Amino acid sequence: MKKDSKVIVAEFESYEKTIRKIFDALGDLKNRIKEEKIVIKPNLTINLLPPVTTSVECVEAIIKEILRRNIAKDRKIIVAEGSGGCDTLQAFKDLGYEKLRREFNIELIDLNRVERVELKNEKALKLKSMLFPSVLINSFLINVPVPKEHSSAIITNSLKNMFGIYLSKGYLAEWNMLRRIGVVVARKIFSRGWSKCDLHVLGVHESIYDINLYKKPDLTICDARIGQRDQEIDGKPCTPAINKIFASYDPVAIDSYVAKLFGHDWKNIKYLVYANGKLGNAEDFDIIEI
Repeated sequence: MKKDSKVIVAEFESYEKTIRKIFDALGDLKNRIKEEKIVIKPNLTINLLPPVTTSVECVEAIIKEILRRNIAKDRKIIVAEGSGGCDTLQAFKDLGYEKLRREFNIELIDLNRVERVELKNEKALKLKSMLFPSVLINSFLINVPVPKEHSSAIITNSLKNMFGIYLSKGYLAEWNMLRRIGVVVARKIFSRGWSKCDLHVLGVHESIYDINLYKKPDLTICDARIGQRDQEIDGKPCTPAINKIFASYDPVAIDSYVAKLFGHDWKNIKYLVYANGKLGNAEDFDIIEI
């Protein structure tokens, strides 16, 4: 077992209390972070309330703990998302995320509107090149998904939540000057349809694996206070609620754990099969209950 291949499981009390326990169990996070900025990425795929999306209270508790422990030091703290089913700015507004900018002086960034640079990876199954958000370069990424069953991916948690960093080609404008310097920016946002639709054409499982080759989460803190069954948008809240917070430095391990929680074998989930042993460990990990 790799040293980071463990999943921390905490019974939910309140976001503030439980996130504090999670940070205690994570060890020396301050000295682990070498990157120049900390990016927190919730799941705001659409402007619907939890459990479809990540609770703003969960992200707020994470920011408070980072500040309380002086983990950021002089680094920027950024909350970033690229919604797939609505304008991200609308999701920020409707789900209460705008207050984070006011209260904590952090940046709130729509990844569907940021500058992008082309990256290439021949090890990718489908996405041999990707227009990558430049704000994520040299960032420590804290992924804050919600655990749900998914109509295409079987389960969505840490790895699938990285779809938010992608933007389909139909939503990108390649201007001549910007192309010359290798930068692409978003021009027309959300005129119609889903902004991640390319990935469904290429193959959801292959795309999940590929995106995480370009950038995988450095830390996942899973908002499992409720959880959702059946589907990612129109599903049903878990009854009873999961009532937990999960965390791991290994996104494959935490996704495997969530898959089992929902009654699925990770070996039947293609993207976890692709990722096992490459992006993390789907079966050789410890479960630490706190």
